[in-house]
Amino acid sequence: MRKRNLESLFTLKFLIIVIFLGTFIIGMLLALAGINRNESVDWSDTLLIYLKYGEIYYGDMLFYVLKKRIAVIVFLVILCMSGKGKYFLLGGVGVYGAFAGFFITEFIIIKGILGSLFFAVCIFPHYLFYAYGYYKALLYLDHKNITRENINQLGQNAKALSYVKHAKTAKILAPFAVVIIGIMLECYVNPFLVKIFLKIFM
Repeated sequence: MRKRNLESLFTLKFLIIVIFLGTFIIGMLLALAGINRNESVDWSDTLLIYLKYGEIYYGDMLFYVLKKRIAVIVFLVILCMSGKGKYFLLGGVGVYGAFAGFFITEFIIIKGILGSLFFAVCIFPHYLFYAYGYYKALLYLDHKNITRENINQLGQNAKALSYVKHAKTAKILAPFAVVIIGIMLECYVNPFLVKIFLKIFM
């Protein structure tokens, strides 16, 4: 049983990599085929000037990001109550891959190699936490029925049940705690890194 679960996990990770790379390439092709260069340059320059010299209102940003991330979590929870979390995980990977391919290509066309580095700075370090948090949350929601069956098989042993209860609670809360860390990094660390990068390189 454990071997089968391990094989399933490796298959899932392989699918994630393939889907991300595939949709990343699709995003690149869409960017190469459909960009209006003049509008893109204007939009890019306006954004960069604001990020470089504009004042950041951290309270407003925190409120905005919280709304956005909590909405994503609630949406994922509702979708995954069907027990099909893996499919939504793979769909999300595809969407993010396409967006990453599109925007990286757009910034490279407009700003050269610094454009791709700027994109990397914009998603660091918070997206590392978001990716892990959403991934673990989706896997938990997808396997919730298996977890419930395993708990039922433990019988009436109070100590074992108590341990499982605490482990289950930690398993549920851990991904959300990771996402909250990501929110804090996005609001209070990433803007600082973006400003430094822009002032030094762009």
